[in-house]
Amino acid sequence: MRDLMGEVKVSSLFSPQARTASEDGSAIDTYGSAYGGPRELVCYMDVGVASGTGPTLNVKLQDSVDNSTFTDIAGAAFAQKTAPGTAELRVTGFRRYLKATATVGGTSPSFTFGVVAVAGKPRTYPV
Repeated sequence: MRDLMGEVKVSSLFSPQARTASEDGSAIDTYGSAYGGPRELVCYMDVGVASGTGPTLNVKLQDSVDNSTFTDIAGAAFAQKTAPGTAELRVTGFRRYLKATATVGGTSPSFTFGVVAVAGKPRTYPV
């Protein structure tokens, strides 16, 4: 019998905490899972607190073949956040390693947020 835990993998790209400056999140190995590297995943961002004068938060995804040199994934960026809220981002066509990078702007900005990636086994397997 198959269970949900065997079908879905959730990985943290940014642990939920307050941030006042731009930074990179944790990289994940998309091949280091039971599904041998998904080709599609969904990322979720939750912003709980936003403060400062004109605060802005931009979060985008980057990928890498060697977990060392990362480049932006075309079209893989959340809409800019200026207030609390949630967002979803579907990502396809990425390389083995994946990470999120956050750019925080404004005067004395602070954002409490987290980002997770959710991947599942493919519906069909190659023969």
